[in-house]
Amino acid sequence: MFALVMARVVHVLSHQIDEAGLAPTVSLGRDSSVKFRDISYHDDLVLPIVAPAHQLVDATAKAASIVFYVFAMFGFSLNFTKGKTEAIIVFAGPGAIKARTDLFKSESSVP
Repeated sequence: MFALVMARVVHVLSHQIDEAGLAPTVSLGRDSSVKFRDISYHDDLVLPIVAPAHQLVDATAKAASIVFYVFAMFGFSLNFTKGKTEAIIVFAGPGAIKARTDLFKSESSVP
């Protein structure tokens, strides 16, 4: 039963992420792009977020809010203790050094 519920949660989550303009898409050239999908295994979920360096922290925070909301809709509460719910942020491209410096000069956390 859990797997069926999680499949529905992930489906709704993907839709909400897309609606928020956070669909993780990377351009491969003029007319070609690839859309990354989430990865879930039982009760673990990886949700890729792709954004320009200067927007990545805000996009990650927005995605985290959507994840929290969607899981709550289905009666789940997320575990925010250290080592359980995390964001791995990798800055690349134009503005990456400044974005990385800005993040680590702050509270070193995503708002």
